[in-house]
Amino acid sequence: MGFDQYHEPPNELSDETRTFARMILSLIEEAEAIDWYDQL
Repeated sequence: MGFDQYHEPPNELSDETRTFARMILSLIEEAEAIDWYDQL
């Protein structure tokens, strides 16, 4: 996971904010996987 996902420098964000961003990214990836398998 790259740091380009953040709008601010990662070292300026709280741990909670970075964790939340990772959770959202994970949910997006899961939704994309569901969509992928649904199309098979």
